This record gives sequence, C-alpha cells and structure tokens, in this order.
Amino acid sequence: MKKITALSITLFVLCSIMPPAIKAENEQEGCAWTMFGGDSEHSGVAQDYCIDDVSMLKKKWEFKPPESEIIGIQSLVTSKGKVFTITEDLEFSKINMHCLRSSDGGVAWSKQLEVPLLLTQMAILNDQLIFGDPLGIRGFSTKSGGISWKYEAELEDIFSMIIHSPKPTIYNGKIYTVFGQGKMACFSSSGDRIWLDKITSNSKIESYSSPIISNNKLFVLMDNLYCLQPSNGRENWRSFVGNGGTGFTNISSYKDKLIVSLKDKTSSQDLFANDEEEEDKPTPNTVICVDQDKGKTIWKYKTQDDIFFGFAVDQDSGSVFFGCIDSKMYGLDIETGKEKWSLELGEKIIGSPTIFGKYILVGCYDGNLYCINKLSGKVITKYAIGGPISTPPAVLDNLVFVATLDGRVICFEGKSGPIPTSIDITPKNPTAFVNEKFQFEATILDQDGKKVIGLQPTWKVDPPKFGTIDQFGVFLPSERGNCNIIASIGKVSASTNVEIFMKQPLKFTDMLDFGEVEQDTTPTIEFMVKNPEPYEAKFKITAKSKWITFDPPSGKIDPDGSITIKATANPETLEMDQLVTEKVKFEYNYGEGEITIQARKTYNPPPLLAPKEIELTDVKQGENIKKSFQIINQAKKEYKISCKSATSWLKIAGEEITIPADNETTCDLEISTSSLALTKTHTGIILVKWPKGELELPVKVTMVKDVTPPKITIEKIGDLINQDSYVIMGSADEPVTAKAVFGGIEINGRQDNPKTFAVTVPLKPAPSKNVFKVEATDESGNKTAIDVVIINIAEKKVELVVGSQIMMVDGTEVQINPPPYIKGGTTMVPLRAIADAFGAEVNYDAKTKSISIKYGQTRIIMTVNKTEAIVNGKRTKVSPPPETHKTGRVTVPFRFIAEVFRAEVSYDGTTKTITLIKQTRP
Repeated sequence: MKKITALSITLFVLCSIMPPAIKAENEQEGCAWTMFGGDSEHSGVAQDYCIDDVSMLKKKWEFKPPESEIIGIQSLVTSKGKVFTITEDLEFSKINMHCLRSSDGGVAWSKQLEVPLLLTQMAILNDQLIFGDPLGIRGFSTKSGGISWKYEAELEDIFSMIIHSPKPTIYNGKIYTVFGQGKMACFSSSGDRIWLDKITSNSKIESYSSPIISNNKLFVLMDNLYCLQPSNGRENWRSFVGNGGTGFTNISSYKDKLIVSLKDKTSSQDLFANDEEEEDKPTPNTVICVDQDKGKTIWKYKTQDDIFFGFAVDQDSGSVFFGCIDSKMYGLDIETGKEKWSLELGEKIIGSPTIFGKYILVGCYDGNLYCINKLSGKVITKYAIGGPISTPPAVLDNLVFVATLDGRVICFEGKSGPIPTSIDITPKNPTAFVNEKFQFEATILDQDGKKVIGLQPTWKVDPPKFGTIDQFGVFLPSERGNCNIIASIGKVSASTNVEIFMKQPLKFTDMLDFGEVEQDTTPTIEFMVKNPEPYEAKFKITAKSKWITFDPPSGKIDPDGSITIKATANPETLEMDQLVTEKVKFEYNYGEGEITIQARKTYNPPPLLAPKEIELTDVKQGENIKKSFQIINQAKKEYKISCKSATSWLKIAGEEITIPADNETTCDLEISTSSLALTKTHTGIILVKWPKGELELPVKVTMVKDVTPPKITIEKIGDLINQDSYVIMGSADEPVTAKAVFGGIEINGRQDNPKTFAVTVPLKPAPSKNVFKVEATDESGNKTAIDVVIINIAEKKVELVVGSQIMMVDGTEVQINPPPYIKGGTTMVPLRAIADAFGAEVNYDAKTKSISIKYGQTRIIMTVNKTEAIVNGKRTKVSPPPETHKTGRVTVPFRFIAEVFRAEVSYDGTTKTITLIKQTRP
C-alpha cells in the first residue's frame, strides 16, 4: 500500500462521511440522496426507476471550486434539482457550502461557514439542509442558504465536536444525531430539542458513524453498539460487539439484522500521523452481523485493511457490499457472512458503494468510477474521473454524482427507467398478530400497466403506534387494533388495512386419562376447547393409532366461542393390562399443541364386597362411637379405593386405601351423637369409590335417652388476695351447661365449648371464706353439683424509703413526716404514719410521754426514750427506744413495730426501701 500522509489521511477522513436518502413522511422525491446511505437505514440503495442502466452513463457536467479550495469534498446530498457540497482549504480557514444546479453544475448559491470541519455529514429535511459543526447543529434554507434555525452546543462539548460533530439521520420528520463525545440527540424539524442524552462516559471513543433507525429502533456505534428508543433515547440494550466500536464506518440494517464494521484494536496506526517516510501498516477490520432484538453476534468476517465509509445492503440478492483500503470490493451473504465474491480494483476504495438495480457503482482512488455486476462481482464498465473519488455515488432523478479529493463534483446522466404509476400490495386486508412478523409484497406497475422489476417502495405503518415495517415489507405489529400499511415510491402510493389480534392459543386440556378400560367397553371423555380470540379458529386432531377417536376430529370454533369434543377409547387392539400412552396432535390455523392420552386394558373384575349396612342400637346421646368394617377385593389385581362420608355426624379415617389382589382392608368410622335426636333411628351414608364404580354403605344409629349425670371437674383454686370476683373453670365428660349458686343467687356460666365452662362469681371482702355450689346439666337434663370453696386473704402492704417523705400503702402514695431515718444502724419510722397505714389505734400521753397502741387483739404500751415496752401484758426490749423527732412526732424502730404487728418485713439495702406485708386469713 502507498504511503498516506497526514493530508491524504485527512482528505479521505473528511471525505468519508456522506449522508443518505430519506424515507420519511415529508420526503416526496423517490430519486434523491438526502442523507448518508440513501435512507435512515443506510441501505445504500438508489431506486431502480431513477436510472434504467448505469452501465451506459454519459458525463453531463463538472464543477470545480476556486483554486484555493483543494482539500476536497466532505459531504454530498441532493434534492429537488440541487446538489449540496462543502469544501475546505488546506489552512482550514476558508470553508464553503455550495448549492449547485443539477441541470448544469452552476452555483445557485454559496455560503462561507464559520469553523473548521472534520468528519461531518449533511441531510435534507423538507426544504432545509441540516448541517452540524463544532458549534452545534443548524438548519439552512435549501433555496437561499439562509439559516432557518440553530441549536448551539455547550462550551464543554465544542472541542470534542471537532471530531464527534453532528451526523444527522432523518426519520419520521425528526433529526437524530451524535452530538459531542458519547452523546445522542433528537431535534424537531424546527430545531427544537426533543431529547439529548449522554449515552456513555467512556473518554476513549473512536467511533465516527451516524445513527440509523430500523424497525422503530435507534442504533448508534460508540464504545458499544447501542439500541435506543427513538421517542426518548432510553436504552433498550448495549452490546460490546468486539473492540468497543473503533473505526470510521457507518452501520447499516437488513430486516432484523445490523451490519457493523470495527477496526482491529491491536492496530497502532495513527490516522493523523505526518511521517512520509514510514509506510502505512494495514489496519484490519471485522465486519459483524448483529441481531436487532438483543445485540447478539450472528457472524463475523475479517478484512485485511480499513473500511472507511460503509455498506450497501441488497434485499434482492440478500447481500452486503463494501469497499476496503486493501483495494478490494467484497460481496457477502448477509445471512451467513460467507464471501460470495471479491474483486481487486486499481487502488484503495474510500467511499461506500451504491446499488442501482442489478449493478453497483463505486469510486476508487485510481480515478475511476466502476460499474460492477452485483451477482457475479465482474466489472461491466468504468468511467474515468481524473482523480481519487472520495464519496459514495449519489443520485438525483436520472443523474449520478461523485466527488474527488481535489474538490470536483462530476455529474453523469443516464436513461430513466420505467416510471411507476401504481402499486399493488399483497395480501390485501389480512389478519396479523402482535409480535409476529408478517410479510407484505408490493408489485410496481408502470404507465403501460407492466410490472416494473426490482423497485423497492418505502413502507409505512399508519398510525405508527401499531408497529413497524422495514424496507423489505416485513411488518411487526406491536398492539391490537386496525391500521393501514402504505407502500410508496415518490408520489405514487397504495395502502391496505390490517386487523391485528393478540395471538392467544386455543385453550384445551393436555391430558386425557381413561384409567382402566375394561375389555368390550368403549368409555368416552368429553373436553372443551375454547377460542379466546375474536376471530374464527379452524382445528384438526390427528391420532396415530385407531384405538382413540375424536368427535368431531376437525372443525371451526366461533370467535370467543368454544366446542365440546368427545374422545372415545376402544381397547380391542390394546395389550391386556399394559399402560398405553399416545400423544395426539392438535393443530389449528395459527398454532398447534398436544394431548396425551392414557389407558390400560383390563378384564371385567368381580365387584368389591362390603357390608350391606352397619347398624348400631341403644346409643346414648353424647357418646362418640368407633366402629370398624371390612371391604374385600375379589379381583386378581390391587385396587385403590376412597371412602368418604356423606353425613355430617359420620366420619371415616383414611379416605384413600389400596387393597391388594384377593385381599381385604379394615376401615374405621366414628359417630358423633351429640346432634342426634333421642328415641329415633338416624341413617348416614359412606361412599366407597373404586375404578369400576361407587358403593353406598348405609350406617343406621338408634338413639336412647341418657340417664347418667355428667362427670365434672373443677380446676384447682389457690388462695386469693384482696379479690372481689373469680372465674371458676370446669370441664365435663359430655356437653353441659353450668351455673353457680350461693345465698339463693344463681349465676349462669359461659360455654367455651360444649364440654368446658366458666362461671364468674363475686367474693366477700377479704378476709373471707366463700362457698359456692356449681351445678352442671347435660343435654338429657341430668345434673351434677359440687361445692367449691374460695379463700380470699386480706393483705396490707406498706413501703417506705429512707429519707423519703412518700410512703406507699397498697400502691397509693401517702405523705409522711418525718421521713424514715437511720439511727445506730436501726431504721426509725414515724409511729403515727405506720399505725394509720395498718389501721391501728394510737394514743399519746404528753405528760408521761407514754404511747398506747391497739391493733386488733394486740395491745402495746411504750414510753419515749424508754427501752422497755409491754406487749399484751408482757415486757419486751425496744432498742433503740422510741424518741421524739425534732418535728415533734414520735418515731420507733420499724422492725419492732413490724414484729408486734406480725407483718413480714424486708429491707433493700441498695434502694434503702422498707417493705411490710401483713396478711390476714379468714
């Protein structure tokens, strides 16, 4: 390969991005090149009717910019009789946008731009030329070159946008573009920002491709391949497809696939190096095919050198075409990635190819425009240009345009193909299903009513919310309803209505188990098939064997309707006593399923033997009776039976039982008689089910009057303290009602369940002994009575704290003065306060300083400052002696007073709390 200087590298970098033709709502021109690749999917396809045969082109005119503008063409787009291009000089000081007349190459207008450009693109939307540079994105009038609107970049993005400048793609009247390093944006046709998001924060992005929109999904190649939502820029998925997305190549789409080219990350070549002495090293690329749903790689193809511009994707041959720096053109099978052909040309290939019917046009650095047969890869002819061609061929009506590195634009003229006048879409008014692809075909007719071969219409869904349709007519519905599918070429269009349903399968059982089928019998099972959809369903049931048949075996099911099908088993051809399983195919007009059929052929066995009836007499009410009975299996094989009671007062244990062959089993039943009326015979039923039928076993119970009184038990009652009531709890051996009687008063009890009771009784003030008679009566009127004694103890509790003037008496605060204090290791307490707390009577003789205390049967005499006291006539020591506190009140040792009051006393040294408890039994 020849050396590539910094200038030449810059030239074909700058010349390598050229926008494609629009397939949007506002585009009415079939033969125009309004953005890179010819459309929003970068297909690189020109409509066949634009030029009938590009192998017979004639040069029409040539445009050459002023002498100083020699750096070359950066971008080339066409629309409505005009060709738009941008040129720039070597010093990056003079940048001009030119509008040329397609008829003669004359300049309609020129406009000098503001800043240097690198790797930029243009696109046309309505009558606006959309263009981006480091300062932002602008809309120019295609008629005058005046600015219609502009959206300025943030200051922080200006430097990165020298490399990552806006590269607009038009879709549904909106502008989608990269907008600075790692950013994507969407603008309206008037330049209003719809959304602008940072897709990645990776600072090492080397991708310069423009985005594409396919199947209503937005794809862009940065550090990863990203799939975004066009409406809001939200990410659907990202795929690290190889090396993070380095390279200059744009991406293209084909049906549900993407074609991506990635530069080998191991390459050390600096694309902007200025070393003329060093020979350029090849930088291999990998072409990758990726599925659009999840970003999964389908195949890879490795080239020997860079791919600069992009691809042309051909739906007719299922091929992808591209040129390479290694001077070769390639044609690959788009489904497998296998090479169909390769062709070596005279020099490196920078621009991507453009498909014109059965031919490919591609420019080469050897100064020739090559016309190649797309099927064979053979050169049909070539057109001398006189300089390296840097752009993909563009089209406008019957004209082809290419540009060279020295800034020239060359126009070739060809013969127009058949002009389409009508379109026939098939199928007409079809039914489609959500998320299931549906293929439409379009037949193009010319002015003579003849079929035009090879034309590719633009497809559209109206309204768009009902789904997407790609350039090949593959419709993917997204929601239920009605919409129109529109195919158009230029101003010619046709449409057909589509009714979209949610494809729900028919609902039917997946298992029919006949169980044991006796010989000489033909059992049947009925099952229902439901059609949940509002359209007719057709079905067919296919069985491989003849022992199972269906009625009906096929038919129709009304919308939102159902049908009952009868399956019949004929065991004549089956082996005896072997389980047969067969899968039956259930097909319907939009799906299929399976039904598993099972059966086992058996002999006609003798029936089970069981008692004719079970009879119980003289049963008393309230009794729970248990009874056993036998069931005999007379067959030569085991059977599973189930026993179930059909009567509420009759229970049977072990509902499912296996009886071995020639054997028997014992079944246990239980009878609850509490609800059965006396002096009557009651009949219950036990149902015995087995594979051959059902037995009914009557159980008869004759009730007699109960004369036995109930046995009752009273829960143990301990001594109570200061209680005013109590709940007596008891139980009986049968359902009873209970009450308590005392002093001629009756208190009815509460029934927790039929055999337990609770009676709440009042108690006399403590201390007291309370005697009650508890009486229980059973359902037959029999009574049992027992005496219940409840002791209610009176308790007095006094708590004092040393140094505290608060005394607690049975939980109530009482103010005392003086507070308890310690003297000589003994705690002294105010006598009057203690006596009052216990209800004692205290008298004090001020002259003799004697104290007399009366507490129940206890009499106490003490004298202030005397260590001797008289208790019930007996002398006893008091130490320390009673004394008169400075408050004028008499205090005594608390332990002495507690002992004479016969109260339990305790002292907590930590809290200095004195506790006196006096209990009095009745």
